[in-house]
Amino acid sequence: MIKTGKPIEEKDIDVNTERLNNLGILDNETVTVVKDNKPRLTEYEVEPTLEEAQKVVGGYVELVDLEGLGCLLVDEEGKLKRKPINEQATKLYNQLFDGFIVGDAILIKPENRKEW
Repeated sequence: MIKTGKPIEEKDIDVNTERLNNLGILDNETVTVVKDNKPRLTEYEVEPTLEEAQKVVGGYVELVDLEGLGCLLVDEEGKLKRKPINEQATKLYNQLFDGFIVGDAILIKPENRKEW
């Protein structure tokens, strides 16, 4: 898990941890439960390393320059892999261009952009 990023739009997660402990599922480990399978757009306050970005997007990283809005880091082969459309990233992308973004993506705002 990458600690520097946070989902832009977090969903409420209802988990009965006591019940999971009783079933022997938790075993005192951190568990992340995701309600849906929708791709996420994660905003970073500090630029991720290449390795961190590859883990988040699930493949080779492609930079999509959004001019004054910052940049998106996406899976270079996301469309070939038939990843689902990332609605949040697509809305941002469509402010400047036509098309769509697929899979998990990272947003780096202009003020936080240094190396990418």
